[in-house]
Amino acid sequence: MLTSVADREGTDVLSLPPLYEAVDPDALEQLVAFGGVAEISFTYLDYDISVDGDGDVRVRTLGDSSDGNPVRL
Repeated sequence: MLTSVADREGTDVLSLPPLYEAVDPDALEQLVAFGGVAEISFTYLDYDISVDGDGDVRVRTLGDSSDGNPVRL
């Protein structure tokens, strides 16, 4: 997920703000660990990020209605 944002920003992952400022990383891990139909969406920098219980991650620029570029955690 952070790699996708870093690529879009043209920077290194280590240059990005900590993810925990936008979402609880433990909650994301639990969502993927237990699976199911749940989904978490949050804003990180200028991106809308959605993570579902299967570990599929979508990163979209805020205001973009496309499907994003899905990656798996």
